[in-house]
Formats: sequence, structure tokens, C-alpha cells
Amino acid sequence: MSSSIQLRPLVYIHSQPMDPSLLATTSQSPEDQITAFETDSLARVDYLPLHKQISYKSQVRAFVDDLRMQISRMRNIGSDALQIHSEITKTIQHYNHSLNMLYEHNEEYHSAKQKVDEQNKAILQQIRPCPINFTSFSPKKAQDPSVRVKESHFPPIQETSYASYVEARRKKCEENISQVIQEIQQCPRAKKLWDEVSEAGKFSVDVVSHDDAPGGAQVDIYDRVIKINEHEKNINEIRKFLVFELSNLKRAEKGKEINKYGCKYPNEDTFAREIEKVEYSSTQEATEVLNACRENGIWPDVKPRWNFTSFDDYLATQVNFGHTAHYTSAYLKHCKNTIQISNLK
Repeated sequence: MSSSIQLRPLVYIHSQPMDPSLLATTSQSPEDQITAFETDSLARVDYLPLHKQISYKSQVRAFVDDLRMQISRMRNIGSDALQIHSEITKTIQHYNHSLNMLYEHNEEYHSAKQKVDEQNKAILQQIRPCPINFTSFSPKKAQDPSVRVKESHFPPIQETSYASYVEARRKKCEENISQVIQEIQQCPRAKKLWDEVSEAGKFSVDVVSHDDAPGGAQVDIYDRVIKINEHEKNINEIRKFLVFELSNLKRAEKGKEINKYGCKYPNEDTFAREIEKVEYSSTQEATEVLNACRENGIWPDVKPRWNFTSFDDYLATQVNFGHTAHYTSAYLKHCKNTIQISNLK
């Protein structure tokens, strides 16, 4: 696709593009911020194909619910208005990044399709005046070779190249993953992690659709599959994703134990805390691996996202970003009936 295509700004305020750095100067309340985010996000749904619109709307509403929960939690712990505004702004920017990964390829597709449609119209205008003699054709009897259709010197009408674009994007992601896997074998600390995961059982690294890994990457600890979003073009991000998910997969048995115990935990906060402990360990090991590979020159430009000093530091960050809310919500959703039954005993 053409590199001249201009993508939408990451942040919109009342449907107007705005530099994210200017958000800090707005006088909006956190509730107004969330309402504007929801309104502007849903206003763009018409750009999506019909089969994508329902899942997109669900994603936006899930983000909005998380944002409202984040405000409530911060007020409960006594955060001031400026701090709440700042944290909500950061979370909205994070969610906008996720939503814009989806829009990036849709806008490129829309632009390419529009150009092809215009070209097709121009070609049709040229073809219509041309006298062409058609001869009936039967599959049982060939046409008389003396009958010829007048040749046209115009190029054939093109079809949109969306399928080719998707295939090329997916292939590029696969190539980047293959390169990262080769690099892992050259970095002793990363290779140690890879070997530990391999010894525990076979696993695969797959390129998947945006809907299957909306955050960029995730791991299925039961099927032992690391999933990388096909929209991810930045190879440094793929390096971080792969190392982190390898660290998660290394702790798959612990994750299964927590899921199995599930509704036996006394409440949603305890359940979420146990999962976050596992992911904290994964984050610490991933940070160690990335630093080692940077120091030995394999990945000189890769820096870990976080540098937590303790589990409490990590947990506070995950709560503020709404990450922990996914686990508390899952507990409440799946364990509600169990909790009600136990209360009747």
C-alpha cells in the first residue's frame, strides 16, 4: 500500500483530532472524558465492514466499563482529581492505540478500494463506445474460428486487492516472528527460557486476527499456543511480546491450578491477586531476558516496558490500567451462582 496514506490521530475529542499531549490541559471531568471517548469511538464504526461492527462496539463498551471502574477504584483509595484525570487520560490513550490498530488496515483498504473503483469507472467509460460483436457460445460446440470478437486494447478491469493486502501483512508478521525466534537462539538467556518451555511440552507461535489477540499478543496455556496479532509490524514489539508470553507459558501449570481452584477463592480480589502474582513473575523474568539480550548486543534497541520494584508496585499499576478488572470481572461472571448457592447453606 502507498506510504502516503495519512492515518487518523490517536485521540479524538468531540470528533475533532487532538494531539494527546494537549489532553492534560483540558478541563473535562473524568466522566466527560469517558463519554467523549465512547462517542468518538462509536462514531467511527461505519468505517468497518458489517461483520466487524458488532465486535468493535462490544470492545468499545468493555473499555468504557473498565474506565468507569478505574475511576471508582481511584476515588475509593483517595486519589485527587488531577491524578484521576491523568490516569484516565493514559488509559484512554492505551485503548485508542488498540482500536487504531484495527483502523490502520481498514483505512488503507478503503483508500485502495476507492482508487480501484475510480479506475474501473474510467475504463468502463472508454469501453462502452467500442463496437464489440458477441457470438453465442455453447459448451457442446466450439465457436466458428472465422468469427472473432473485436479486440480491445484497454487493460482489464481490476478487482480490489484486499485479500492480497491481508496475505502480505500476515506474511510480513510471520517473517518477523521467524527472525525473532532465530535471534532468541543466539541470546543465551532467551534460549534458556525457550528451552525450558520446550521441555515442558510442544508449543507453537501463531499469527492470528486482531480479534484473537486484541492486545497484541496472548497465550493459550491449555493448547500451548502463543498468539501474535497479525497487525503488529514493529519487530521490537514482537520481541517483547514473544519473550513475555514465553515467560507466561513457562508458568502454565500454576495458571491451570488457579483456574481449577477458581470459585473456591473467597472473593474476586483474591482470585485476581493470585493471577497477577503469576504475571508479575512473568514480567520480572521477561525484563531480565530483554535486558540480557540488549546487553550482549542481540537486541540493542529493545527496552522492557516496565521496571517494577515490588509486587505491590506492579499490582497498583495493573489496577490503575484496568488490567486486574478483567480477572475480577471473570470471577464474578463465572462464580456468581456458586457464591449464591454457598450463601444458602
